[in-house]
Amino acid sequence: METLLADCVEHKKNPIYFVRYEDLLANPQDELAGVMKYLLDVSDLSGTVAEKKIGDLKAGKKVDSTQNKAKFTQEQTDAMKNDMAHLLYYFGYTNHSSKSNPQEFFKFD
Repeated sequence: METLLADCVEHKKNPIYFVRYEDLLANPQDELAGVMKYLLDVSDLSGTVAEKKIGDLKAGKKVDSTQNKAKFTQEQTDAMKNDMAHLLYYFGYTNHSSKSNPQEFFKFD
């Protein structure tokens, strides 16, 4: 993951578009529009079939970020926090002192 982020994000060697599953559930139209703009390499989907298909979707439902928490033991949760803290932060799965992350699953002091 470190190599992927370095090559794609920092060094801009290869373009990459990250989509979180929770965001697709909570806001499918906006997330799918972003994906389609990226795939089609356009800044606007106006008048495209992609725009129509995305518009046909119903609004997403609120996603509970803690819904899967019970599936992990405390030991597993601690291991993820210790080994992947920077990635959890990067993808918005942690609390933050100055902004709210709607999917903050992991709490750090």
